[in-house]
Amino acid sequence: MSLSGLRRAWWIAGVFFLCGGISIAENAPTCTKKPLALPAGTTLTISPLSANAGANISLSVLGKKIKDYGVLFCPCSPSTTNVSPILVIPDTQKSTDDARYFQVSFPQGVSDIFNVYLVDTTGKPYDTKKQFLVGTVGDTSYVECGLGIPRESTNGNLACSFVPLTHDAARKMFGKGIADQYLVVQVTVRNTSKDLEFLFQDIRLGTPVLMQGSVDRRLMRGLAENTEQFSARAIAFRLTAAGATLLTGISGVVDNNLLTSAAALVAGPTQTGLTGAIPNLSSAEIARLDDLGFTTTSTVIPKSTSIPVVAFLSYHPLYSKEVYIHLDNDAPKLLEFWSSLQVLVAGTHVQQAKLGTPTLKTFLPPTPTVVAKKKLGKDLALVIQGTGLTSVTSVLLKPRGTPAKANVTAQLQPISGQSALDNDVDQLVIPAGAELDEGVYDIWSVTKDNHSISTSGMLTVSAAPAAPTPAPAAPAPKPAESPPE
Repeated sequence: MSLSGLRRAWWIAGVFFLCGGISIAENAPTCTKKPLALPAGTTLTISPLSANAGANISLSVLGKKIKDYGVLFCPCSPSTTNVSPILVIPDTQKSTDDARYFQVSFPQGVSDIFNVYLVDTTGKPYDTKKQFLVGTVGDTSYVECGLGIPRESTNGNLACSFVPLTHDAARKMFGKGIADQYLVVQVTVRNTSKDLEFLFQDIRLGTPVLMQGSVDRRLMRGLAENTEQFSARAIAFRLTAAGATLLTGISGVVDNNLLTSAAALVAGPTQTGLTGAIPNLSSAEIARLDDLGFTTTSTVIPKSTSIPVVAFLSYHPLYSKEVYIHLDNDAPKLLEFWSSLQVLVAGTHVQQAKLGTPTLKTFLPPTPTVVAKKKLGKDLALVIQGTGLTSVTSVLLKPRGTPAKANVTAQLQPISGQSALDNDVDQLVIPAGAELDEGVYDIWSVTKDNHSISTSGMLTVSAAPAAPTPAPAAPAPKPAESPPE
């Protein structure tokens, strides 16, 4: 067989082999084997965790009890199961007992997210809980967006354009706190690839004098919430509520009908009237920020699709606050400023952009108190912390033990104040009417593609408290004895 034929056969095998000293014929590691948990006491860090197709890198695995392990890359995407192997060669000269080094060659045309496994000398894989991102060659540089006129793209699979918002428009859409501190820019990013999804990772914007990265929407949300707390509306409502409380307390001490009526007026109709007269727009502003604001997590553009993203540029290095706010009224200067703006986007194309298998790390608090009930009278909400939670459509609670009991179906919902699921922290809601028996329930996630995945988490349901034992009845009084005759 020719050398090219040998390479082709090795690629089709689907083996991503990184280990020296393993007999390929007998113990070749493959991605068809279910990975095991790392042995107790094994700790490690892996660097780097991303590269582009066609690159050659030095991979370091540092930790304890890793001397005899190699490494295995297995693709997350089912469509890339038979993709060519990633060639990994151990660097025996640099490696030590607690530091393993490998030379890794990434083939052209391979782009995906790969699970990284350790492999022992028998070919058994062990899950490191790490993932490696391989991007396409065209994703090695930023793509410049155009304001009205399209710019020539350095990436044939990506295009973008942008439009700045005036200060007045930004204030009405995202609130005064954000508009007074940042220039708001809508960026439309188009993934023109028919084969690959795009994992959106960064936006840079500014002028030829100064380029900045966009502030993440999670930080902007904090600014918006802080500004709302000290807005004239919020202060007026708090003062009205404080006045109503004070008057109600005084009227309870002082016997004065006029004061009592005034307290009732402030506590009731006045607060209701203020609510209708001064509507609360902050909830809609924050929801709009959550929907459109740029973030470094969970932003995926499907094949042949475009999405709008809002980026935030601090204008303070360019203008004073007074000058910037009044640019709306000076069309020539506003046009000059907008024409000087530059927006660059970056990311990577992947075969199937998966941000990791959904996991459950812990409950908040770590040990929730859940009591067995034959029928829940109301929804039971437990706050959980994990990863990849936005890919979950429902949750199955599977009871352990025999005889087998029915699974309990629960849902993920945003925590209070959030308008959409967060990738890391959400509420696990067990619906009213569900039956919870005493015991341990394994927690499984059901994803959007209808796959059930174990989160390795569990929920312990304690026995219902015993009903109090009724006190013994008092003995009946003895009938009075009749006096002797």
